[in-house]
Amino acid sequence: MCDTLCLNAQNPGDLIEIQRGMYNHWALYVGNDEVIDFTSDNPGGISGVSASISGSVSASSTAEDNVSNSGMGTVRRQKLKDVVADDEWSVNNYLDGNIDVKPIRTILEKANEQVGERKKYSLNDYNCEHFVTKLRNGIAVSRQVATTIEIAKGLMLVISIIAKCAFGDKKRRRNNDNHSNEEGS
Repeated sequence: MCDTLCLNAQNPGDLIEIQRGMYNHWALYVGNDEVIDFTSDNPGGISGVSASISGSVSASSTAEDNVSNSGMGTVRRQKLKDVVADDEWSVNNYLDGNIDVKPIRTILEKANEQVGERKKYSLNDYNCEHFVTKLRNGIAVSRQVATTIEIAKGLMLVISIIAKCAFGDKKRRRNNDNHSNEEGS
């Protein structure tokens, strides 16, 4: 019987994107149905079970689940099915069209050398997506961080426009009231 693992044609060195609801977790496929990923250390968490951003609980040993902005993280080698759990996933080598891919042997060697290492983890500056794009393409990139920043900028603009309209109307009304009082005197 074929499960979701055989529906995806993953090759060693491919980036695996796992949909976790409000965010995506990233891992590097290394062959033999295994991945290497970088996950934040959750000091209060139970290994293999963690809460996602949306508050639901999923069986996974991934990292962003603890939603800490920064701290320490660990590079782990695990079975793809254990990292994916019940979530949807796909191969997504999105930088390949714009940035050269490192030789597969180099990608796998560098990834395997880091297994077990603890390093600084930050949702904004160095998360699981930064980790795998650095391995594959030589540049640490996180599209979801960039997207979140753009959304935040847009929201700030909308809020500032609403504030200007609200305070502008209040100021105009105050000026009109003062003008009316002057005419009535």
